[in-house]
Amino acid sequence: MEKMLDRKINELPQWMINHLEQSSSCRSRVSFLLEHEKEQLTNKAIRAGIDANTSILRTKQATTCNHSLQLITPLENDVCIGTILFQFNIPLKKRTKLHIHNHTDKRILDVEIPPGNTTYQFTPKNLETGIYYYVIEVKTTIIFNYFYYCTREDKKSMMIGVNTSYSL
Repeated sequence: MEKMLDRKINELPQWMINHLEQSSSCRSRVSFLLEHEKEQLTNKAIRAGIDANTSILRTKQATTCNHSLQLITPLENDVCIGTILFQFNIPLKKRTKLHIHNHTDKRILDVEIPPGNTTYQFTPKNLETGIYYYVIEVKTTIIFNYFYYCTREDKKSMMIGVNTSYSL
């Protein structure tokens, strides 16, 4: 796997190359793993770029007060590129407040999500790449986490010099 990630597939044993050429199932699994690794490298590069350009002291701690409502995405320190998708584990039973703040505590989003929804998608206009946090409130439940937001344009510039192209 490491050799494929380092673009050294030709250094793999010939039997393995032959097997990958003939087994679509194995080739599919390897492709999936490579795409996952590519996404992880991209997110790591974006987080490093944002951290290098942002001086922020994260004084607030990630919080979940009630475990019946759980957020699937974004989790703590997730990277959101272009669009921020909030996904819940169950349909919301009550009106749910969602707030997004930037690292200076300026509120940039304040919405109520109606009952029955399992997702809320926010495509920001004129939002800068940086560290943000969200607060989700519903009666006795509060969910709070930091996340990274990156514009699609900034993603392209941050990825210059980062090798994320693999081939089988």
